[in-house]
Amino acid sequence: MSQNSEAPRYISQPELAELLTNKSTSQTTAVVDCRDEDRNEGGWVRGSIHFPSKRATPDAYAQLFASLTQSGMKRVVFHCMHSQVRGPTGARKFVTMFPAQARNGLEVLILEGGIQGFFRWADANHRMELVERTSQCFL
Repeated sequence: MSQNSEAPRYISQPELAELLTNKSTSQTTAVVDCRDEDRNEGGWVRGSIHFPSKRATPDAYAQLFASLTQSGMKRVVFHCMHSQVRGPTGARKFVTMFPAQARNGLEVLILEGGIQGFFRWADANHRMELVERTSQCFL
């Protein structure tokens, strides 16, 4: 891995909602959920990629990178339950393994407040179509 001082930027829940619903960005924004088995507790962002932190090997990152670039993604948003450990760690590892030049414009972001914050925001703002809920535990 090469050393890289680039830090992924945090985005708010309304910013993610805008990216996911705006016609010019919805098809080029990927959401990466770094939770492990706890992904099934409550739910996930609709259409997100499950990328468990337990299995986040260099090969797994390379496969994720290839998938994102081959599908024309312009931004990738990492998160976990609260975006305090697994999501930010995943984003930082991603920018370290794939510096800006290698990413060819692919922006790396972190969802502020994680999935729990996004669920609460979606519920309060009547935007539950953006999530897939498996239980009531986040609300």
